[in-house]
Amino acid sequence: AAPGGVGRELAMGAVLKRESATADWYAGMESFPGPFGRVELSTTDTMSRHLTDLAGRFASGDTRCTTLAAAASFPHSAALMFHFLASLAEADGKVQSAAFWERFSAVVGFRAALLRPDDGG
Repeated sequence: AAPGGVGRELAMGAVLKRESATADWYAGMESFPGPFGRVELSTTDTMSRHLTDLAGRFASGDTRCTTLAAAASFPHSAALMFHFLASLAEADGKVQSAAFWERFSAVVGFRAALLRPDDGG
């Protein structure tokens, strides 16, 4: 906050571009062809299918594909994480987008319905 107590919000990208120590790093990061960046659509599709397949395995309780104790102990949480990553990849890495929430909210809603207690009726 400024001396007068007024805070100012800054975009991290602008700060990183402006500072000489991080400008080259930021430029390199921007040009990196990662899974949410500039890659072939087939690469994103393949990754998304693989993540969705892993989510299905974990959701069914099949944890033979992992040695990570937390994932094996909480397979439904791992399944949600894989669905989250697949949804993120399909939405070009933008969580705050309609494309992401159209995909991911369906998964969250389905899981929430499974967790709903039986009303005995």
